[in-house]
Amino acid sequence: HDVFAEFEVQFVACDGLVCANLPLKVSHVEAGTEEVVLADSVGAIQLRALIGDHLNVTFGGNDTLAAMQPVVLHSPIETTVRIRQTMTYVPGDNTVRVLAEGANNESSITVTFVNDNGENVQVSVSEDETLSWGLQQYATHDSIFVDCVGFSTAKVPLRNQESCPRPESFEVQLKQSIDIDLEMVLYDLNKADLRPVSIDVMDKIVQYMNNVPYLNLQLESHTDCRGSDDYNMALSQRRAQSCVDYIIASGISSQRIRAIGYGETRLTNGCSDGVRCTEAQHQLNRRTVITPVLNQ
Repeated sequence: HDVFAEFEVQFVACDGLVCANLPLKVSHVEAGTEEVVLADSVGAIQLRALIGDHLNVTFGGNDTLAAMQPVVLHSPIETTVRIRQTMTYVPGDNTVRVLAEGANNESSITVTFVNDNGENVQVSVSEDETLSWGLQQYATHDSIFVDCVGFSTAKVPLRNQESCPRPESFEVQLKQSIDIDLEMVLYDLNKADLRPVSIDVMDKIVQYMNNVPYLNLQLESHTDCRGSDDYNMALSQRRAQSCVDYIIASGISSQRIRAIGYGETRLTNGCSDGVRCTEAQHQLNRRTVITPVLNQ
């Protein structure tokens, strides 16, 4: 009578996830036949072959798992052979899409890659933008923190990509938290002094920076069109510096914040030289915008 060897092969991804319902092609070499066998709920298939015959098990790959080299099954004796086959993932990029509804148009979003060694890397993205990075690019970082001024920090854990690279996609919805109204950092005509309401905003920014110690900020100040270009450029720099000085005096390191003055080069409305505008319209141009920046 015919004598058979029994084979049980379990297919498991390199991160330990079982490959359930995996379609596998089984070639019976001596008989010259082929069949498709579907792995069960634990990623296993059971096969049998005549003693001395060969079975080749192959998988051509799909959107998630990469194709594998044939698994050759053969036994010269009557026995049961159990094999665990490790599968790898299709190469690709990790992606994160950040949503921050209600974010100020001039505020950027930062994604910070963090590890236990303090080797933090920050990247700026725009709201509703997808950030992509290669599997090995931040392989030693175990999480990302997504930040935007006025929103709670979102933490997303990352898989270790060194031993088992696998592309992942995340969508992060930021939630508003600290109420920082950037439009409140306004100034009187020809002055760089902070108003009392602006000091309240500065205090909230200090609180925010204390809560997110790896985040740096850039303060960009602007003037209205009245006055010469050179005068307004210098005035805007003094305005930005007044904010920076206050924040530094509140205990924030000077290495984490910088001031830039743009003068009247970035008006928010049409109130340029020669255009008649109300005082309220000019006031909107006398402002400071707070923007997260890369950690340099």
